Amino acid sequence: MRMKKRGIVYQPAWFIVRLLILFGLFGIFYYVSHTLMFRSLSSQEVSEKIVLNRIFYSPHSITYVDENGRVYPTIIDITKFDSLVLDEAIFTRDNNAATWKLELDFKDSKKESYINKELYERWKNYVKFEQYSNINVKKYVLVKEGHEMHPGVIKISLVMHDG
Repeated sequence: MRMKKRGIVYQPAWFIVRLLILFGLFGIFYYVSHTLMFRSLSSQEVSEKIVLNRIFYSPHSITYVDENGRVYPTIIDITKFDSLVLDEAIFTRDNNAATWKLELDFKDSKKESYINKELYERWKNYVKFEQYSNINVKKYVLVKEGHEMHPGVIKISLVMHDG
């Protein structure tokens, strides 16, 4: 049996449509595979939440705790604003994974506290490289000084080694 010429030869219009669909499928495949391969998985937001929760919700940290043991997360006790207190609250003593600098501004004064100060001074210049990440957080808090409360701002700068 002989085939007709019409069945043997593609029509040019259908050939162009098939070619466009093929290029479209290759483009979609390339886009999906490229985004899955090169998308960076960043844990910066999770690390930021963990740091903030440890600093502001730990009863052994710099936050004010009343007689009943209730923690007030946005009230900073100025007597606890010390590097040793922060070290014990965050369990970072002799830890080389992260460093912090906390600045507390209130009532025309500025107070600083560090965790791993030597490492912070070294790593703060390395944040331009991919192995190091920097998280900066600014929160408005109340500062308890004796029996008085003053409005203030706490700035937290966290430098982490991602590698």
